[in-house]
Amino acid sequence: MAALFPDADPVLVVGAARSGTTLLQRMLDSHPELSVLDELTYFNGILQLRPAVPDLAAPGAVERFFELLPRLDQYPYWNGMEDLFAEVRRRLLADPRPSYEAFYLHAMQVHAARGGKRRYGDKTPENLRSLDELSAIFGRLQVVHIVRDPRANVASRKATEWSSADVVTNTLKWRLDVTAARRFAATAAPGAYHELRYEDLVTEPEATLSRVCAFLGVGFAPAMLDTERKAALFRNSSWKDNALRPVSTDSVARWRTTLGRGQLGLIQATAGPMLRQHGYAPERLTAVDWLRAGSRAPVELGRWLRFKLARRPMTPGAEFHAGSADLWRSLRRSLGLGGR
Repeated sequence: MAALFPDADPVLVVGAARSGTTLLQRMLDSHPELSVLDELTYFNGILQLRPAVPDLAAPGAVERFFELLPRLDQYPYWNGMEDLFAEVRRRLLADPRPSYEAFYLHAMQVHAARGGKRRYGDKTPENLRSLDELSAIFGRLQVVHIVRDPRANVASRKATEWSSADVVTNTLKWRLDVTAARRFAATAAPGAYHELRYEDLVTEPEATLSRVCAFLGVGFAPAMLDTERKAALFRNSSWKDNALRPVSTDSVARWRTTLGRGQLGLIQATAGPMLRQHGYAPERLTAVDWLRAGSRAPVELGRWLRFKLARRPMTPGAEFHAGSADLWRSLRRSLGLGGR
């Protein structure tokens, strides 16, 4: 299938949530030639408006779309995006074929133009569940996938306010996400996919970023290492605070002090051989540790159930809420049941 925008070449930063995507986005967006938005959440956010405004080419549809945009769950978290959306609205009104896909492209391009930059892109972690759909939109996209040790990933994810505190479902999400990216990589065109590890990014940032830059066809820029003074594109997001601080290795092995032995057993059993495939050595666990893991499983699943029963919208009062369609689609694909 031909891409909707065959000449569009966005840089799409993806990764399982809590894998360092925000840090990587800030580094790339600090490059004098690269512009990367922070979580436009096209699939889980923008497309939630489609039932209310099915066709942006219909009379009055663009105006109605922008009237409804502030009613999205994500809207209060976007920082300083009002001017960007005003310019995107102007472009869509002048576009002979306005569409949701065109909105996404215009948003990335406007952000780049405001910074006087040549390349444009977006960092939305969950986009790795929709890479085939993105390929059908953008013909020359380049995907940068960051992977993190699942034990560190889960330890970080379960401590956030928007996630369950259990280790089982969070590890399953890590596995589904990494699998989805690898599935795309297996059939991607040459030069369309690059993978790096969070641990390499924070321990050897210049060398790791140099490889990313080579993949993107730009030279390494020292400004990429100085992200502290760069304004955040998200607000009211305490879980992103570490990405606003100097690059540090402090969180690489923190999981060793925050996870119990039974939890480690559950994570390693759930992650399976993918742990080693990404260069992470499994922790040596004793028979007692595995017994702890077995007795721990009901506790962890109980945490997940309590979270689901008590879950509230990101933004109380919002009319349009992020769903889990992309997660279920990714699960179906992993089971060989297709993408719908």
